[in-house]
Amino acid sequence: MQLLPILHYSVFGGPYVAIARASSLWARSGIDTTVVLPNEPGNAAERFATYDVPTVRIPLHRMRASRDLRLQLQLLAHFRGDVSRIRSVISRQGADLVLLGGLANPHGAVAAHLETRPVVWQIVDTRVPTPAKQVLMRMVERFADAVVFWGHGLIRQHLGSRSLAAPVFTCGPAIDLDRFHPSPSRRQTTRRKLGLPQDAVVVGSLGNIVPQKGLEYFVRAAARIAQQRPDVWFLIVGPQLATHRRYAAAIEDEVRMSGLPRERFVFAGERWDVEAMYPAMDIKLITSVPASEGIPQTAVEAMACGVPIVTTDVGAISEAVADGVTGFVVPPRKPAAIASAALRLVDSSTLRSRFAAEGRRAAMRYSVEAYAGVHAEAFDAAIHHHCGRPPRSV
Repeated sequence: MQLLPILHYSVFGGPYVAIARASSLWARSGIDTTVVLPNEPGNAAERFATYDVPTVRIPLHRMRASRDLRLQLQLLAHFRGDVSRIRSVISRQGADLVLLGGLANPHGAVAAHLETRPVVWQIVDTRVPTPAKQVLMRMVERFADAVVFWGHGLIRQHLGSRSLAAPVFTCGPAIDLDRFHPSPSRRQTTRRKLGLPQDAVVVGSLGNIVPQKGLEYFVRAAARIAQQRPDVWFLIVGPQLATHRRYAAAIEDEVRMSGLPRERFVFAGERWDVEAMYPAMDIKLITSVPASEGIPQTAVEAMACGVPIVTTDVGAISEAVADGVTGFVVPPRKPAAIASAALRLVDSSTLRSRFAAEGRRAAMRYSVEAYAGVHAEAFDAAIHHHCGRPPRSV
């Protein structure tokens, strides 16, 4: 079977990581994966190549996180052409099944429908505004042959009390537990490379530097932490994307205005060895804003590496991070609450150790094998559902 994920962003993120990691397991059962990406600057194609996943790059437009009506009208203006190009790839690749990586862009669903191919539609986060969400969920009802939600919380937020005719599945990120694990040697080596003291408490963040990650609240919480514990160091790991240069510059400005000693705030940039970054942290902060996440890949990766979490309560993250067990869950956009929870961990190595052990155990639910297995079931269910559909027009 030929699987064709349609992905509208050129930047490698959590859902892309999961597909890449699962592809080798799917291949063992006869499912070959080729990914469709937009032909614009970004690291996704290069990162998929490291997993031996082939990509096809075509002109492909997407919904923008902007209130500028002109941008959304451009999406509509290019929609027919995008669908036509995706149809050509489906035909040329001999795709048997189309996988959509997010709610916001239904182009692949329409193309698959016109090519009479089944569709598995992943809903991975809560970023789509409510009015658009209502329209797009009607398209899910019409075109999806199976739906995979990243967390039960996303089902509630997208469906409410309604149900779908198509089969519904839930999953989370795909973690390679052999790669992501506690490692004193990685901790020592990474701290030495980044200039972090071996005996310091390090509070870190890892992810793309984009507005939905709420990194301004990381900086503001860091300033509050430093007021009480000036010995703490701070680390941000992640790329500054060309599409979000202004936001990255704003975060740098936040650091300058925070009063934090600049030498204690380390920007490590984009790293491909993220499994070595987590062990350098004592605490991982997730400061995402509402309408942003499902279950973040970085939360479970950190827990797999034995790093306790302080996270804002967004999306379905509380399904992965158990408050008071593997970390603390606090309200979003509240630097005081984030800092207060982090200080409890800064001040107690015993609490950090307890959360670390529990986090490693919790992360085992999110193995690559579990992710690949849920999706294999969804693929099979979609094919059966598609075969039972009556013929329908667009």
